[in-house]
Amino acid sequence: YVGENGEKYIDANRGALGFLTPARVLRMALGEDASALMDAFGIEELAPGELDLTPGCIDRARAARGEGPLAG
Repeated sequence: YVGENGEKYIDANRGALGFLTPARVLRMALGEDASALMDAFGIEELAPGELDLTPGCIDRARAARGEGPLAG
């Protein structure tokens, strides 16, 4: 999903889901089973400002690990 200002969302809320994220709907439908399923697959919900899909996100993540930028 791309917002009005070009921001990108992976687990964005949708009107068809009552403006809840798909992960939130899954948790509402399955309760603790949803939590176990999401944990088993390593899926976690992120706070709205926590997801970085900007072009520099890979270089920043690599720098945080002490690695150099990718050759390009």
